[in-house]
Amino acid sequence: MDITLSATPPLQSTLDVLAVVCHEDTLPEDPTITAADTALGGHLRRAMADERFRAKAGQSLSLHTQGRLGPGRLLLVGCGPRANFRLSDLRPAAGRVARFANSVGAGTAGIALGDAGKTAAAASTTVQTLAEGLRLGGYRFQKYLTGDKRTPVTLTSATLFVATADESAARQALDRAQQTARAVADARDLVNEPAGVLTPTRLAEAATTLARDSGLGITVFGPDECRQRGMGLYLAVAQGSDEEPRFIHLTWKPAQSKKRIVLVGKG
Repeated sequence: MDITLSATPPLQSTLDVLAVVCHEDTLPEDPTITAADTALGGHLRRAMADERFRAKAGQSLSLHTQGRLGPGRLLLVGCGPRANFRLSDLRPAAGRVARFANSVGAGTAGIALGDAGKTAAAASTTVQTLAEGLRLGGYRFQKYLTGDKRTPVTLTSATLFVATADESAARQALDRAQQTARAVADARDLVNEPAGVLTPTRLAEAATTLARDSGLGITVFGPDECRQRGMGLYLAVAQGSDEEPRFIHLTWKPAQSKKRIVLVGKG
């Protein structure tokens, strides 16, 4: 998915879907919703009343614009009251946008925020969070699905309408989000593989490829090395399988570091 930033008015965009993130307490005077409702002849707020949309967290409402606005559809995404709102709440909200876009066969989507990002730092965090949510919301593991069981992934590009005073910082945040989401998707692919496919040996092979491509250090212990290091409990657990165990040790050493962080996974 290609994700870009835009400073143009979101209601003038020619996207298939424009999502507007809104809050319970500011819903009546939200300027984007008010402008959209005016262009739609009051149909938007009538639909909100009919569907009892209050912008509660997890709520959403979609509406065809019937050619009266640039976007083909509007999607209102509720995030609850502003007082309880955290930037991290934008990640699942953006994920809902991606899933909705794919469910209606949309190829392009955008996300508009009322007054997101008062500072360059806040705007950059907003951009990164939204981009991560979009990418992860569009994730599908369909390697073993065929025919009608496969869900089409139609969303190919997304636009973030986020005001920022530092475009360079925002683009760096967007790049970080792309890399983070790609890494999470790769990890999900491994987790979703059947145990009979992703054996310890194949997991070690995947880790070795990752280390080679990313400049990480790697050491892989087989049963003999584990035995020499007195890893009896680890070997005892591994005896429950016909597959030989592999203990994988990945390391990344930055140029300057004062502390060591260790993450231990159980497989």
